[in-house]
Amino acid sequence: MENLEEKLRIVINSISIEEIGIVCLGFFKTENKLTDFKTIQSIINRFCRDLEKINNVTIVSVLKFLKKSLHLSHVDSYWPLLRKCISHITKWDILASVHLALLATECRIYHPLLLNTVTEKFVAEMHSARIKDCTKLLQCLSHFNYFTESKFHELFLAEIFKKSHQAEIEIHPRILAYAALYYAYLGHYNFELLHRVLDPEFRNFCYLKCPDAMNAFAEIDYCVSIECKDYTGPRLSKEELKILKNRRGNLPNDSRNNNFLQD
Repeated sequence: MENLEEKLRIVINSISIEEIGIVCLGFFKTENKLTDFKTIQSIINRFCRDLEKINNVTIVSVLKFLKKSLHLSHVDSYWPLLRKCISHITKWDILASVHLALLATECRIYHPLLLNTVTEKFVAEMHSARIKDCTKLLQCLSHFNYFTESKFHELFLAEIFKKSHQAEIEIHPRILAYAALYYAYLGHYNFELLHRVLDPEFRNFCYLKCPDAMNAFAEIDYCVSIECKDYTGPRLSKEELKILKNRRGNLPNDSRNNNFLQD
């Protein structure tokens, strides 16, 4: 990777923003990070300079890359990009918008205007948004314990139960578990959602398809036991909680590290 990084450093200012996007996607897909921050800064500068003409595919590729290669010691360098992008969110698609929110969250940058603008984008286009992308946004909101002025929460809950989204949930059942978890982080407990997520049949289905999501169920159960005393639906057994606790340690203290999607 060192040779590739060196070559990229040499050509970064002579290739197009679309080509930079392809390089960024390559780093992301191969799960490699760029270690030279000067090159990352050059990518940030090019992205900001060409923002008016970048297509959504390139936007997503660059934002994913920046999140993956984040240098927290240089987090101030990401502020100009985040601020400049806000006015473009209305022109972007849902995927590009949520990845901007994810980048801000990864940077630990609390930006209410950005969060509100992205949320309003989702509210306006909720009919075409995937449950997966809505859950990503919910992750960002829960990270900052932020409650938007829009009706995103109500609309998202309504979408979750629509038949048109059931195929997506069957393919990626963990998105339902993480949606319930992030809602719990925000202190929002929908009994119908909890009943569906904590149902043993759904849990077993999810365990088989997404073993990495098992801890989310334990965390939801802990949240319910502490904050939702009047919930009477399905719960995890003591045996299940014991097994998961032994696998991960003190689950409640680790809950904020639950980053359900890296893509």
